[in-house]
Amino acid sequence: MPGSHPTVGEVSIPERTPEVRWETVVPANSLAGAIRAFLGAHPYEEPAFDVYPTQDVLARVGLGRVGMLSAPTTLRELAARSAALFEAGMAKWSGDGERSVRRVAVLPGSGRGMIEAAAGQCEVLITGDLSYHVAEEAAERGLCVIDVPHGDVEWWAFRRWVGERLAPELTAEGVELLVSRDWRSPWSLASPGRVLAVPSVSPREGDMMNEAPRVKQARVWIDGGSRGNPGPSAIGVVLEDGGGRVLETLSQAIGVGTNNVAEYRALLAGLEMAKRLEVREVEVISDSELLVRQMRGEYRVKNEGLKPLHAEARELAAGLDSFSIRHVGREQNSRADALVNEALDEQ
Repeated sequence: MPGSHPTVGEVSIPERTPEVRWETVVPANSLAGAIRAFLGAHPYEEPAFDVYPTQDVLARVGLGRVGMLSAPTTLRELAARSAALFEAGMAKWSGDGERSVRRVAVLPGSGRGMIEAAAGQCEVLITGDLSYHVAEEAAERGLCVIDVPHGDVEWWAFRRWVGERLAPELTAEGVELLVSRDWRSPWSLASPGRVLAVPSVSPREGDMMNEAPRVKQARVWIDGGSRGNPGPSAIGVVLEDGGGRVLETLSQAIGVGTNNVAEYRALLAGLEMAKRLEVREVEVISDSELLVRQMRGEYRVKNEGLKPLHAEARELAAGLDSFSIRHVGREQNSRADALVNEALDEQ
């Protein structure tokens, strides 16, 4: 029409012209710039374009490995063996600890994206970086999971690959291969009054299938909380060895309850955790003055709902070689408190 400025043809004269379909492959980090260039160069005001993400698929190669144990074992025992094998300070598991398992999948590093695939292939997946929700998803699919520290498993797998596969091939070609004997986690641990670097790990000689080293003494930081009192409740537990190294943590919602009930449930969880790790000397640290004084016998337990929890906690404590409990301010118990809030936020 008059007043237009056609790129092809003339004003007021109908024009037909073929369109050209243009396709290209663009790295994901360059996609936005490619689209801007396309819009700037195209003669239309509203050019049409589609973006198709592509993914290379190797038909015969997958992530991780699936295999059969030589004999069935319990999930609890397999978690302990995994911590020892991968030379990790700890290994968490989700599922029935007494469940008998035999078909196992292993994926070094972070395997949180493989839950669905593993559920159809095995009974338990051993990997790292598993979150609270991933553990729940695995449970819903009937899959047990063992969470071992990302770096420990990756370092172990790397050394095996280098030593058994890469080194012989390079040596045969006259190439000298030098491998660092240490790695250090990017994480550091904070506890009241000090900051601890996660220790570096070096290869150890001998049979890596030995049992995980046992801890004689442990410090257990506990906290419990309720939003509403009563209301949604959760517990947080941090168990560390005598040197301050964190061995295990727990962040768990426990349903509806009161603050005091949550505090006792956290104490029971911490004592059960120590019992499972065969710790014989335990110091419990809590910011609940009521719980501490009741466990010391300084206060009577008058609430009927707390009496059975108190009795169970005293029984567990009596089974230890040494038990003590002390009160600290909430600001000093920030790690356990953070685990409580994490569980409450995820409800």
